[in-house]
Amino acid sequence: MLFTEIGDSMAYTKDQLEETQERLAEIYGVSTRSERLRLAEDFGYGGTDASKLRSLRRISTANLDKRESANVSRYFKPYVTKDDPESWLGRVPPYNLSSDYTVQSYVMFVLVETDPENPSISRTIAREGNLNLGYEGLGKSRETTSVASTDIRQLFMDYDRLVRNKLSQSYAKAIAFTDEGAEQYILDSGDDIQVPKKNRIFEISLISVFPTQAGKKTKTKTFQRGLPKGKQERITKRVNRTYGQFTREGGRLS
Repeated sequence: MLFTEIGDSMAYTKDQLEETQERLAEIYGVSTRSERLRLAEDFGYGGTDASKLRSLRRISTANLDKRESANVSRYFKPYVTKDDPESWLGRVPPYNLSSDYTVQSYVMFVLVETDPENPSISRTIAREGNLNLGYEGLGKSRETTSVASTDIRQLFMDYDRLVRNKLSQSYAKAIAFTDEGAEQYILDSGDDIQVPKKNRIFEISLISVFPTQAGKKTKTKTFQRGLPKGKQERITKRVNRTYGQFTREGGRLS
């Protein structure tokens, strides 16, 4: 995962502040209690340890209600291959789900296409399409189990299983989960393919099972608390620094 400096000025855009909180959520998920306390203190939070941790948790934790969604691509590899099919990085975001959710994605499939008239001739092709949790893809029974849950860890495990099942098919070669992952796969593999034309970005999302109301867009998650205006620069710089350390090779988020 690449580290990109968000900025040094005191004025941050809404997207930059949301990215800071996303990064903080990742850091929070892999930090010990003492490290969380140190973060809270560096952010300028005071009081008892319980108060510091509560303040940190509120700006690190998002709520997802009915008819909402969240991009969770950062918790998965940019791409996977048949030889290395494990997609999930093993971490989960600190999101509170108030109702059942599922995982849906729009991805690039890399496939091996065989000439029907001459099976000895084949070529590698790239196709775009949906890869969503479903009973058939997971080999589950509709009568006894559900593919929706409020347990994010279970959802991510199921999605990873779905990916593995997809790659076990003889014609499947790789799957890219993000635009950057698609480009990186082509560079790494040397396959003579191009990223297919698509209608939207490649991404993996948590999606509410409750359908969006007619004429309204799906809302995204909201953090329990926004970054306090007086602390935005301090928090953003500290998060950027820690995120850079954690995402370097061998780091907790690498």
